[in-house]
Amino acid sequence: MTGRSIITGRRKRDSTKSKVKCWIFVFSLLVLWSSAEGAGTAAGTAVSNSVTIRFQIAGSAATQTIESNTDTFVVDRVADVRIDWMDTAPVEAGPGESDRVLRFLVSNLGNGDDNVSLSYEHNTTDSFSPPPQNVRLYRDSDGDGVFDPSSDSQVSLLPLAEDANATVFIVADIPSNPDSNLSRDGIRVASSWTATAGPEDPQAVDVVVRRGEDLAEGIYRLRDYHLESYKSATIHSSDGQVHTGTRITYTIGVTLKGGAGAIHNVIVSDTIPTGTEYLPGTLTLDGTALSDAADGDAGSYDSAQRLIRVDLGTLSQSAPGETSREIAFEVKVQ
Repeated sequence: MTGRSIITGRRKRDSTKSKVKCWIFVFSLLVLWSSAEGAGTAAGTAVSNSVTIRFQIAGSAATQTIESNTDTFVVDRVADVRIDWMDTAPVEAGPGESDRVLRFLVSNLGNGDDNVSLSYEHNTTDSFSPPPQNVRLYRDSDGDGVFDPSSDSQVSLLPLAEDANATVFIVADIPSNPDSNLSRDGIRVASSWTATAGPEDPQAVDVVVRRGEDLAEGIYRLRDYHLESYKSATIHSSDGQVHTGTRITYTIGVTLKGGAGAIHNVIVSDTIPTGTEYLPGTLTLDGTALSDAADGDAGSYDSAQRLIRVDLGTLSQSAPGETSREIAFEVKVQ
C-alpha cells in the first residue's frame, strides 16, 4: 500500500529452564487494529506548524509580516503489545492433576484500541510428554488475580484499550503418566499479525509496529512427589455373590509417593452407591472408628446427601518413600 511503512520486530526473552522438568507454554498473538482510538493523540491526526516573522524596513516605522510555509505531519498508528509471565516461580504440578494455572499479563502499549488474538503451544523438545490435556485460556474477568471458572471468561480474542492490560490464565490438566526427560533445544513459536489503518486515510497514516507479536514462557515443574488413591470392595456372602442383604466393605487408600514433601487439606468424599444403604458406625480411619456425626473427629456421614467425608489434613514425609492412610466403611445391598 503506497504511503505506508511497516516495521516489524520481536523481543527475545531469557529462559531459566535448567534443572527443571516442565511444560513450556508460549503465548503468541495476532494483532488486529480496531476503528476506535485511545486517549493519546489519535492516529491520522494532522500536526501542523508555521512560522510568523515580523520586521521593519530601515527608515520606516511600519511593521511588516511574512509567513513561512506550513509544515504538516500525520501521527502514526503504533502497534505495541506486550506479554509477561506473572508467576514468581515455576508452578508445581503432579501427575494427573487438573486445572493447573499459569498467569500472564497482556498489555496494549500502542496508541489505539486493539484486539489481541491469543494462542499457545508447548515446546515438544523441552518438556515432559505426552502434551497437556484440556488446555484453555481465560481472562481474569473479576480482576482478583485468582482463576475461578465461575467468574472468569474463556477467551481467544482479547479486546484491549490503549494503555490497558489484562491478566490471562492458561489452564491445563497434567497427564497421569508424564515422561520427565529434559532437553534444552529452545522454544518453537508460531505467530503472525496483520494491520489495517482503520478510519484514517490509508495513504497518509503509517503503521509502525514496535511489537506486532510477543511471547512469554510459563513453566510447570513436575514435582517428585504425588498423591495416589485406590478403592476396593470386599463382598461378605457365603457364595461370594451379591444378593439383597449382602454386606460390602469398601476400602479407600490414599498414598503420598515419591520424594520429601507435603500435600495439605486432603479431604476424601465418597457417595454411597445407589441400591445400597450405609451401615451406621462402620466408618474407620487406619482401623480406628470414626463417628458418623460431624463432630470433633475426622469423619462424618451425611444421610441427606448419602455422603461419606473424611478429612485427612496434611500428608507429609521428610524423605523419599510412601505415606498412606486407609478409610473403610460398610454398606448393605437393599
